[in-house]
Amino acid sequence: MCGVMASIGKTALQDVYYGLQLLQHRGQDGFGIYGYGLQDEVKVKRKTLVNQWPYTSAFNIDVAIGHNRYSTIGVSKESDLQPFSNQQISLCHNGNITNFLDQKRIWKNRDYAFTSNNDAEILLAYFSNVKKTSDIKDCVKEIFEEVKGSYSVVATYCKDTIFAFRDPFGIRPLVFGKKNDGYAFASETHVLEFLGYSEITEVSRGELIVIKDNKVLVREIIRQENLKSCMFEWVYFAGVEGKVATQNVYDVRFRLGKSLATTIKQKWKHKKFEPDLVAPVPDTSRTSALALAEELGLPYREVLIKNRYIQRSFILNNQTERAKAIEWKLNPIVSEIKDKKILLVDDSIVRGTTSKKIIKMLKDFGAKEVYLASACPQIEYPCYYGIDFPDKKELVASIGNEEAIANWIGVEDVTYLTNDLLKEAIGSTNICNACLTGEYPIEVNQNDFFEERVKP
Repeated sequence: MCGVMASIGKTALQDVYYGLQLLQHRGQDGFGIYGYGLQDEVKVKRKTLVNQWPYTSAFNIDVAIGHNRYSTIGVSKESDLQPFSNQQISLCHNGNITNFLDQKRIWKNRDYAFTSNNDAEILLAYFSNVKKTSDIKDCVKEIFEEVKGSYSVVATYCKDTIFAFRDPFGIRPLVFGKKNDGYAFASETHVLEFLGYSEITEVSRGELIVIKDNKVLVREIIRQENLKSCMFEWVYFAGVEGKVATQNVYDVRFRLGKSLATTIKQKWKHKKFEPDLVAPVPDTSRTSALALAEELGLPYREVLIKNRYIQRSFILNNQTERAKAIEWKLNPIVSEIKDKKILLVDDSIVRGTTSKKIIKMLKDFGAKEVYLASACPQIEYPCYYGIDFPDKKELVASIGNEEAIANWIGVEDVTYLTNDLLKEAIGSTNICNACLTGEYPIEVNQNDFFEERVKP
């Protein structure tokens, strides 16, 4: 799950630079920006946050693309940072190619020289022989036929054209907007809104858009399957101020909280749990916690304050880094914790290790009892489409039922939202929830999926 951005126009480089900062929550392993103009060229890749690059407006850049990396498999290496480029095309994407190994074998047999272990190079390989703009469409058609998985792609062509396309299922988000002096693509709507773009729409699943000379040359749906937007966008990844598949993220998360209240009322009907307050695990679950508190008629309180300068722990590269980040990023408000019975709300419970550390912190600071509620159903299966929980054994769901999970985490009770209420809150059944059900919209060979990518 990465962040991508592309722009064409007088402010192309500036928009990509600031756009990636607004998408920093989608990937913190590193970034890359490629920009082209009549005289200037910018190519930067760094294993840092975007704002650590000393951007300057001195460059005369007309087209630019950028990428925030979130590595979902193996270690994070500088050679895997995007974009990638050949003589004509520079390209980056958000997603995971599930037949990566098969595709790599095919292109190696065609003497394609790979420079990394990143699946974006598979996509770039299909554009090896582009001679004119019309060839782009043929290449995308071939990709849709041969490349399996999730991919939202932005690219430049001949240093004066940008184009973008989404996989036929539309698993990963991508939006499109315009302003007087240009056009842009981004992973999230609020980015384009902030940068002054209007007429913001989704790039449809299976759609190709090509832009040159401030004109849309191509906007065509090439191939479509049933829409399968990733449910984790609404639950966790997307910025709360934006939209995913026309649904406001804030509204969805508020409905998740209201639905969670319904679940808790039914479950607790015959139990004697009596929380003193509702509190969120900051920041993503705050909206759901507010709605839950309102529905239950309980006070809403902040018991943990997040250090905004510490990275998002879920998307860090390994469990050691995640555990270390939790210790640094959450500071307790002792007066709201001591001797209280706390109903703690999290957006989801994936590995459970973060929850376990937080619960221990609360009890160390005097919490009398802690009940944990998840605004997402129980995650029981790996994700192969761009989120970092690819091993079923790592999931806390492997421990057993809610009681067993509660005992392991160290809480008095754990409550999960149901699958049906999740769909109702999102307002659509056209979602990918394979991590909840094990029903994968795109076939994947689970053994081959990891074989080459996990090599150091």
